[in-house]
Amino acid sequence: VSQSRYTRLVGTVNVIYGYGLWAMSKDKLMLLFMTLCAVASISANLWVIPNYGILGAAFINLGAEVFILFTCIIACLPKKVRV
Repeated sequence: VSQSRYTRLVGTVNVIYGYGLWAMSKDKLMLLFMTLCAVASISANLWVIPNYGILGAAFINLGAEVFILFTCIIACLPKKVRV
């Protein structure tokens, strides 16, 4: 139950950064992140679900959302920070 709440929370923040990437014309980068995450998530679920069931799938889902969040945050950072 708690994994679902955390996944929704992280997913909501992902939407904000995702729109930020699209606004910065980095939509191809976002597509790459989503594709890598989808392939990794499907592969992990094929192994986790038979062994750990729905709880394992929930943790994989949370991990996928966290991965997307961190990649979006890094992609939104400026390349050089001016002082």
